[in-house]
Amino acid sequence: MGRAFSLKADSKCGECNQPIHEGDIYTIIYEDDNSGKIKCLQCDKCEVDDEIAYYRKTGEISSHLSLEAAMANYHYTEGGPNSMDSLRADVRRFFIKYKKELVEIAAGTDRIHDVIRAFEEKHWLPYLKKYWNDTDQRGHETKVGDIKLMLWGCAGRVLITAERGNSDITMIFSDYESQVTANGGQQGIHGSQKAAQEILQELVDAKKIKFKHNKSVTMAGL
Repeated sequence: MGRAFSLKADSKCGECNQPIHEGDIYTIIYEDDNSGKIKCLQCDKCEVDDEIAYYRKTGEISSHLSLEAAMANYHYTEGGPNSMDSLRADVRRFFIKYKKELVEIAAGTDRIHDVIRAFEEKHWLPYLKKYWNDTDQRGHETKVGDIKLMLWGCAGRVLITAERGNSDITMIFSDYESQVTANGGQQGIHGSQKAAQEILQELVDAKKIKFKHNKSVTMAGL
């Protein structure tokens, strides 16, 4: 059984060499996954969440980070002055530490939702919803230029994934015939928000989108 870690009086960050004191937030970096040998300590300033680090480097995000940003933005803007107090300590720390990036991502999601609404009003509500409701097949596929589109639905919800290169964006819509106003949104995203917005805008600009049944399309966007 390994011994409990004890912070030494002369402990320093392995990256910036600043002292780390008892009560400070820090991360233990191990040499590997198995030996338990400590490589160094990392102070809170130098330690960066993996998804945030990847976003800073590439501008690309995952569905998980997009959701984190949406939740954080609620607490920044609508949750009230004591909203953060109700959060778990680690979640609160994440929201505070990465506020700049999370606000940027939330703003990008808002822009994407605007284009999704335009897609819904031009393509989904006028004819694609009827196409879906008239078919007894779940998986469908088509291409618009170099954009691959996959459609799949279940239990009153329909997912449309648009994919180009390493980027994809998934929209979700209701198939209820009584739903006559736009209420769809983003279900998932992988890649940069800029690329996703460009893909969606090209779909909005398309005259008409025609899907064909493809049984290989299953659980689009999940």
